[in-house]
Amino acid sequence: MTPSEHWNLAGCCFCEDDGSLPGVEIQNLSTNEVAQIYSWIRSNSTVESLDPVFWDNRNDRNRPIDSVPNAAALVAAGDAAPFHVAVSNLIVDRVAIPTLGVFVFQDMISLDYRMGSEWQAEQVFAFFTLIRKLVRFSQAGSVHPETNEGPPHPDAFAISWAYFSNSFDPQTNS
Repeated sequence: MTPSEHWNLAGCCFCEDDGSLPGVEIQNLSTNEVAQIYSWIRSNSTVESLDPVFWDNRNDRNRPIDSVPNAAALVAAGDAAPFHVAVSNLIVDRVAIPTLGVFVFQDMISLDYRMGSEWQAEQVFAFFTLIRKLVRFSQAGSVHPETNEGPPHPDAFAISWAYFSNSFDPQTNS
């Protein structure tokens, strides 16, 4: 599937900025998988959030996310509350993905995005490639549009993901 073919299926989920922040969830993650995915995202991006903090359940206070080696590991272990951070400069297959929100939960990670003109065929293709890379960190991870505020056309997103995730030979593509 080419970026243009994929855009024909999924472009409606990205092109018009309606003010929402649609989310895509990677569910069914283990404690280690949440930490690994978060670590990969952080090591390949720049934090954009002005005051990125998490709530430390053990100490009953907010702490900067970089005050610990991996804040997501604490969330997955139940030692911290779920948190959200915005990241930019994430490059997948030489394509810059627009700023993403990363919401870390105990057994899943949700990626949210602002729709609009910065999303073109190449960026959407790179975003789906990113999701595929992240799912590969897991044994049983699955991808779903966020229930409350997912892409505006959840069926189109699901069909696009099904075609995309099944159109690559894992032995030859990363």
